[in-house]
This record gives sequence, structure tokens and C-alpha cells, in this order.
Amino acid sequence: MSSPAQIRASNKYNKKNTVLKGIRFNKNTEKEMIEWLSDKAFGPYVKALIAADMRSQEDASNQDRCQ
Repeated sequence: MSSPAQIRASNKYNKKNTVLKGIRFNKNTEKEMIEWLSDKAFGPYVKALIAADMRSQEDASNQDRCQ
């Protein structure tokens, strides 16, 4: 168990260095997405999707400049 000082230090670090983004899924209309994500580590999975999207956007933008 963390001491109160460790908790304060972690909270201070997180406030200064991190951002938390939340997402909600509708259990009735997004069942397939929920099931798809059930066996995946959510954070790394979402970060990989964002990175891939960023690369594809950059590639598309570079192709537009070359034409």
C-alpha cells in the first residue's frame, strides 16, 4: 500500500505530465466494439491506432505536396 506522501507525489507528477482521456461505450448499440476490446490492453491498443492514423495522415499530406 502506498503512503500518503507517495500518493501525493504520484498525483503531482500525473497532474504535471499526463492527460487522461475517457471514452464511453453504449452497451446496446456498441456491443461488437466492447467485445472486440475485451481481450486487448485498451491504452496501448488505442495509442497504436492513433499513431497509425497520424502516419497515414502524414503520408497522405506528403503525397498531396508531391503532386
